[in-house]
Amino acid sequence: MSSIKQYCRNLMVVCTIATLSSCLKTPQFDVFLRETQITVTESTGSVEVEFYLPDGPRKQEVEISYGFGGTAVEGKHYTTREERYIYIPDGNEASSFTINIINNIDVDGPRSIVVRIILVVQNGNTIFQGAENQTLTIQVNDDDCSPYIAGEWSYTSSYFMYSEYDTVAVGQDNQELEIGEDPVFTGSVSILDPREDRNYFITDMFAGMFSDLDITTPCPLFDSCGALSGPNDGSILLMQELPAYINGQIMDDKTISLEFEYVSKDDSGGGFGNAILTRK
Repeated sequence: MSSIKQYCRNLMVVCTIATLSSCLKTPQFDVFLRETQITVTESTGSVEVEFYLPDGPRKQEVEISYGFGGTAVEGKHYTTREERYIYIPDGNEASSFTINIINNIDVDGPRSIVVRIILVVQNGNTIFQGAENQTLTIQVNDDDCSPYIAGEWSYTSSYFMYSEYDTVAVGQDNQELEIGEDPVFTGSVSILDPREDRNYFITDMFAGMFSDLDITTPCPLFDSCGALSGPNDGSILLMQELPAYINGQIMDDKTISLEFEYVSKDDSGGGFGNAILTRK
């Protein structure tokens, strides 16, 4: 009889412990990153990082500690808030912060920013998290895909004029041309970047073709991954009446090849040339 009583006492103790343990157990819930993979370019500006509760709002605020990784360097490639924690207020489903992408002029290739959930706490209790949706990788692709070309350049150029009937070589700086010889001239030109954001401006799109006439024909210079162009829509006029065009190629960080032309509106004549620019 006493053994039965002892068994009952032990059973009651076990049940009591199990009940208390069940009551004290911290309710578990998930915190996810809204995105796990984002791809942007350097000029995108910013990326919003959002944490959310997939099972809906909680009755108490949720604190999330997070960290950064990846190949991007904070302060050089991106900036963000100093805190490494964020709260989802009670009754809310999500909270977010901003990462600002630094758009520099360097060709520094692709890089990544990794945001990782480290710890989730509610009411002083650590909330166990699984492995799902706990990391966001932001791939930042560098849209500066060619060398920075602002600066002073020396040029070596050849120029020609043409009409309906023939093509003739033209001189520059009072230099005379020998019959049968192609003209080759040298000088200098500037490529400017007033806003320091690769919006280039060349001080003479014809690289000295009319320097003896003090005609420089300045022009915007667009860089599409090493392929250079002007507006090329007829909006740049030589001597206020001849549409002018320019195209080129960035050969390397010290060499640019340019080709240029202008044409009369009735296509009866014009001029063209080419230049090799070398960084001073």
